[in-house]
Amino acid sequence: MKSNKKILGFVALATIMVFLILACSSDNNSSEPTEKYSIGATMTFSDYQVWERNYSVKKLSETHYKFKGNRNMVQGLVNKMIIDEDDDTKYSFEEELIGSGEIKDGYLNLSIPALGNDLLLKEGEDILYFFFREWYYDFNIRDYTDISITPPETRGNMVDFKITDNNDDLIRENLSGTKTSLSGEFIHYIYVDRSCTIRAGELIQPFSASFAGIEPGTYVAFNLSLKEGWNALCNKQTHTTTEQSSYSWEVKHPDHKWVIVATGKTLDDFKDIDP
Repeated sequence: MKSNKKILGFVALATIMVFLILACSSDNNSSEPTEKYSIGATMTFSDYQVWERNYSVKKLSETHYKFKGNRNMVQGLVNKMIIDEDDDTKYSFEEELIGSGEIKDGYLNLSIPALGNDLLLKEGEDILYFFFREWYYDFNIRDYTDISITPPETRGNMVDFKITDNNDDLIRENLSGTKTSLSGEFIHYIYVDRSCTIRAGELIQPFSASFAGIEPGTYVAFNLSLKEGWNALCNKQTHTTTEQSSYSWEVKHPDHKWVIVATGKTLDDFKDIDP
C-alpha cells in the first residue's frame, strides 16, 4: 500500500508562496518541551499544545491557531509487510494502529511502543524505498543519487499519527518565510533495529524538468546517522520568488508544532487565499 505522505507536507510549497510571502516572521514553537532526535525504544509525548491550520489568512504568522478541544483516541499508523507464504519475494501491506493517546483541552499525550519484528520492513532497501523513494515519487524521482543504508541488513519502519475518532491526521510542521522565500519543515519518525547511516548524493533537477512532470530544484546531499530505536528526521522544503527550490533531510531535535490536518487537506489548500 502506498504511504500517504502528501498529507505530511510533500506537496510543493511553491503554490502558496504568492499568498504567504508577505510574512517575514518564523512560525516556531519554542515554548514546547525540549526533545532529542534520537528517542530510544519507545516514544512518549506529554502535554504538547496542539494546533490547527487556518486556511483563511494572509499572513504566515497566522496560519495556525491553538486547538482547545478534545480527541479521545490518537494512535500511530504503520504499514505492516505481509510476506507471501509460498513465495517470499512477494508481499503486500496492511495498515496497523499502534500505541495510544489523547488530546485533552488542546494538549497531546501520546505513547508509541518499540516495533516488534512483525512490524519491521524486510530489509534496508525497503526502508530506502518507502521512506525516501516513495515520497519523492510525487516528483517523479525514483532514485535519489547514490542512496544507501549501512549496514544494508538494517530493518525498520515509519509511523504516521492518526486521530482515530474522526480519521484526521496529526503532523508536525513549522512554516517560515522572508520577502523572497518560503520554507516548510516537517518532522517524520523512523524506527530502526540497529544504529545505521543513510546517505545520498546531491540531485539537481533544472527548471526545464517541470515540463516532464518533475519538480525542479536541488535535492541536497545528506548523511543521516540513526540510533537504534526511534529517530526524528526533518524534511525541509524552501521555495523562492526566483523559482529556486531546495529539498533537504537532516536528523534534528524537533521543536515543531503538532498540527491537526483534516483528512484530504494539504498545504495546497492555502492557495485559495486572496492576497
